[in-house]
Formats: sequence, structure tokens, C-alpha cells
Amino acid sequence: MNIPYQSQASQDKFVAKILNYKRDGYYLDIGSCDAVSTNNSYAFESLGWKGICIEFDSSHNDSYKARNCKHINDDATKIDYIRLLEENNAPIMIDYLSLDIDALSTEVLKKLPLDKYIFSVITIEHDQYIHGGIFRDEQRRILTDAGYVLYCGDVLVPLQSDTKPDTSFEDWWLHKSMLPKPTMNTRMYPTEILVRLG
Repeated sequence: MNIPYQSQASQDKFVAKILNYKRDGYYLDIGSCDAVSTNNSYAFESLGWKGICIEFDSSHNDSYKARNCKHINDDATKIDYIRLLEENNAPIMIDYLSLDIDALSTEVLKKLPLDKYIFSVITIEHDQYIHGGIFRDEQRRILTDAGYVLYCGDVLVPLQSDTKPDTSFEDWWLHKSMLPKPTMNTRMYPTEILVRLG
């Protein structure tokens, strides 16, 4: 299967494998950056997915002309997500949520209507290596309370430096309806996770 993966840390490969290369899915990509390069949702358009990309940096606007997504250039902390999802006819069960806006990921997570919409798979940035557990721990409380299971915690990113150890930057979650899938260990590299998935 020739899928044009672009994620910086294999988030798209992970989601594709977990969802068994599902076709015609739906995503919400918050902090989508460039439309293609290092983008977590670009690959899914080759599988017929639709979705919404939100990126604050307007320098990426032109790159979205080649995408099929609804692109929003706005501050993700100020969006009414219920209205956004309703206006775009998003399904109640959304296949993938990518939340990657550094220290603001937790603030946006609190705004998402987790009581009205279900996300099958979530990859969320917490940058534990910068902030310690302050954002990660709150995200974990929110998502656990909302019925999500931590599939692989503290995903590692290699810093390619001899002076700093590799560090954890994200958690990868599944909604409880996606189980039974055995959870992974914590502090694994994306490549290790993908190998374990087979």
C-alpha cells in the first residue's frame, strides 16, 4: 500500500496501522503546520479521508491549496469546537485527533466536546522533556475520565545529541471502544511501537 506518510514521528503510520488502513475516515488535526511536510493528517487523504486542519501560522496557508481538508487559519484556543464540527458535518465517531500545539495542547483539549464526540485514536503533545509532567498529567486525567485508554505513554523522540538523552514528547491514546488491543510499554520510540504492531 503506497501511503504518503509525512508525520515527524510516525503518528500517521501508527494511526493507519491501528485502524487497519481504514478508508473514508475523518480527522481533526489541530496544529497541522504545513499541509504536507511533517503533517499528521496528509497521508489519510490518499485513503479517501476528510477532515479539518487548524493552523495558526498563516505562512502555511498557500500549502493547503493542494489539500482536500477544511483548512482554518485561526487561534485553536478561541474556536467553538461544537459549532465547527456541526457546521462541517463531522461524524460523532471521528477516527483521528492530532493535537500538537506545544504548551497549548492541554488548553485546547479542555475545549473539545469529549462528551459529544468520540475520537478513535488520539496523539497529543505534552513535551514532558520541557515542561515535566504539568501538561501530561492533566491531559491524562481529562482523557481517562472521558473514556480513553493510554495506549503508549511518553513516546520518545530522538534528539540526535550526545549530550542529551532521548526524551518523551507525546502520549498516544485509544478510545475504550477500540479495545481489546493490548497497551504498549511507556517510553518507546515510534519505530518500536510500529514493530510491535506488526
